Amino acid sequence: ALDAVTAAVQALPLRATEDWGSVAGAFLLTLVGFGAIYSTGAFAGPVAAGLGLPRGVVEAVYAINGGSCFLVSALSGPLADRMDVRRLTGAGASLVAAGLALAALWPGLPGLFLGYGLLVGLGA
Repeated sequence: ALDAVTAAVQALPLRATEDWGSVAGAFLLTLVGFGAIYSTGAFAGPVAAGLGLPRGVVEAVYAINGGSCFLVSALSGPLADRMDVRRLTGAGASLVAAGLALAALWPGLPGLFLGYGLLVGLGA
């Protein structure tokens, strides 16, 4: 059975093996994006204290983040079937990077809502 799998992989066109780079890129984007989304519970208290906000407000940012992530998933799945996955992955990575940078550089709640809440969620 292993010989059949090896023969099948070797028979693949070169393009199919090059696409593993896209898979690796998508994996890394998912790792960073979902890592940022699902680590929020550990950071809600310290972030709220650091910004002088109630914890519930910070958790609302996390809710927007998760909601926008799963909302855009309904669009990104069909888009991945119709367009170049590298461009779609690049756009997602750019949104995550821009969102994290915006949240870090724009002090206070607006940067957190727009950067982390919306852009990171849309990019992940």
